[in-house]
Amino acid sequence: MKYIQETKEYIENAINNLPLSEEVKNNMHKSVFGPLAFYTFLPIEILQSCNIDSKEKKDLVNQLSLYAIYYVSAVIFTDKLMDAQVKEASNSLLFEYLFFIKEYAVRGLEKIVGSKEFWDNIDTYKRDLFCCSKFTNKSFEGNDKQLIDVLVGKSALIKSYPEAMQRIMGDTIDWKSLNKALYDFHVAFQILDDYEDLVQDAESDQLNFFLVKNKALFDEDIEVRIKKIYLNGSIVNGMGIAIRYIKESIDYFQKSGMNYLSAIAQKLHNRLANIYFEVDRLCQKAKVKAQLSNNVCNNNNLSNAIKHSLQFLFKRRNEKNRWSDFMTTAGKGEAWITAYVICMLGEFSDNRSKLIEIIRELEKNGGQYNDRVIPDGDSLNFLVMALTLVNDKNNSIDTKKWLYYKHDSGGFSTYRGNAISKVLHIDSDSDVSGWTIEHNCVTAVALWVAQKLGMNNIINEVESFLTNQVRKDGSIASYWWTEDIYANAFCVMAGMRGNVLNYIIKMRQDEGCWYNMGEPSVFYTALAIKALECVTINDHVSDYVPFIKESINWLLKHQFEDGSWQSENLLRIPAPNVHAPEDIKQWKFSSFGVNVITDDYERVFTTALVYNVLRTYADHIA
Repeated sequence: MKYIQETKEYIENAINNLPLSEEVKNNMHKSVFGPLAFYTFLPIEILQSCNIDSKEKKDLVNQLSLYAIYYVSAVIFTDKLMDAQVKEASNSLLFEYLFFIKEYAVRGLEKIVGSKEFWDNIDTYKRDLFCCSKFTNKSFEGNDKQLIDVLVGKSALIKSYPEAMQRIMGDTIDWKSLNKALYDFHVAFQILDDYEDLVQDAESDQLNFFLVKNKALFDEDIEVRIKKIYLNGSIVNGMGIAIRYIKESIDYFQKSGMNYLSAIAQKLHNRLANIYFEVDRLCQKAKVKAQLSNNVCNNNNLSNAIKHSLQFLFKRRNEKNRWSDFMTTAGKGEAWITAYVICMLGEFSDNRSKLIEIIRELEKNGGQYNDRVIPDGDSLNFLVMALTLVNDKNNSIDTKKWLYYKHDSGGFSTYRGNAISKVLHIDSDSDVSGWTIEHNCVTAVALWVAQKLGMNNIINEVESFLTNQVRKDGSIASYWWTEDIYANAFCVMAGMRGNVLNYIIKMRQDEGCWYNMGEPSVFYTALAIKALECVTINDHVSDYVPFIKESINWLLKHQFEDGSWQSENLLRIPAPNVHAPEDIKQWKFSSFGVNVITDDYERVFTTALVYNVLRTYADHIA
């Protein structure tokens, strides 16, 4: 958009020529082309929408853009300083904003729109802003419409933009519709701002959309209060309201040809939609967790543990007759988790008849994290294994789809190409190579599958690749998982021994468990036991039976009364461009975004594995 660039250059040059400190000028650049960009380019967008090709008017509008944004930035900076949202060290900037920038703004606006009526209206807008700002959450009384009007009143000064433009352009557009679009934009903007300032506004009792609507919680501790606001649906409802308003705004901007404003409004819409999705899913997680037992079984024994864990798993199937677990930006893991659970249960012939209908349905559209995501190598690993175990005559194993994820090196990747960029809603030329390179943990599971299928040519290639990934201590780095035990265990289950097996034994703790990020872990303990059980059964050795028995007893002591075992933060999601997750200095425990570690909150993932190792122990070792 050439006209946007021209206005940007005009304002940049004007700021650079200000006789002020470099700190103020840098602050201005960041502000007017960052958070305030919508207002910076609002006048030129209005002019452009009218298809008026007049150099005189364009020059006048550029000047209006400059002086108006001077004025707004001075007011906002002062407001932030008063609300303690900027550092005390920035107090010195206040003088330059008030005594220089604001004065430049007033002088410039006086030249362009110097009528008494305009300045009288400015005073009215200031009073509106002041009146709206003086409300607190405790003092406000009114309905939802009145609350929204008061919140939008904090942006009352913006009404002067279309008023000034109307004095320059006359009745060339429908100013009422424009003002309505700006009102809609500010409703959405203010609700988002209140969401982001929720803690701060609770501490200062500054008027906040979500706090006002939860007055019944005023006596609660702030942390408890905010948690309840999340869980009672207030955040989701608020985001839904904001989304409805911003859609109206986007519709007007698009129809009017205001492409720059439309793009900014669309970004705001996307941010609101992401929050809506994430908070809604977090509420779902909380509800699921509330259904699960946190009471440990007393006097547990092997037979009861096996029976109750199987009952738990079949009760956890959803309305689509599938299992789900983990929560990420892509939603809940479902097709992948279902295939994985079938693998854990399907190793035992008496379970297979219960799994036939599930696997038939999964075969039609399985092989991916869930139905919203493209197929991936790891989900296909478990689907192929599940189809192999539940060997129903109607099953067909399409190994071509699975082998598509094998590289010439012998390693398997999770994704190939850049198709995943569409799912992530990022540019098609974005760097997603971290998710498309070979992953040891995915490759280890692929070797386990290839062994089951007896694909000797594939086995040799894959095992050769993994052998080259073994470190001096015997560990094999896992990409998607918090501990290297994951890749090592599947390699051992697929027949690898030596240092790979020794690493698992070395990582066992004195109490009979394995750790996850420094804490006792049910999941990694069960996975390590499964590896040792495979060695014991397949190699006909008894060396590890005492270890296995002690660890089995440790697991029995940690089963809950509903048959499940504790969920853990297990699955890590590096940014798509990250090749080596160990280089990430700080991970966030969250279900959303990247460089995060998330948990199997439904306890299905861990419980299915523990059932498998307990059942294997009971059937073949005990």
